[in-house]
Amino acid sequence: MRKKFLILLFVLFTSIPGNLAFGNHSKPDANLQGFYRDDATARFTNSQKVTKKSLKNEIKKRKKYHKLLLEQYNTSFEQKTLDLISENSLILTNLRKDLKA
Repeated sequence: MRKKFLILLFVLFTSIPGNLAFGNHSKPDANLQGFYRDDATARFTNSQKVTKKSLKNEIKKRKKYHKLLLEQYNTSFEQKTLDLISENSLILTNLRKDLKA
């Protein structure tokens, strides 16, 4: 009985892909990662065409995120939040330059 149970577990975990998270499967979805520099640059460079509308939408999202970060920094005064604010402002300036170009 115990042997059958172990064989069943082995077959279950090896035959169905995605049950165990290894390699690229362990990374969260790009949409769930939040607003990071790598995510923002990868979003427009992979396969999507950059349109003015998509840039404007990204700028709107970044502005909202920036506002939330400022509120969070006003309550906590953490260095991590300050780093995120500076990173987000750099991304915003780059997006605005891309929109003008």
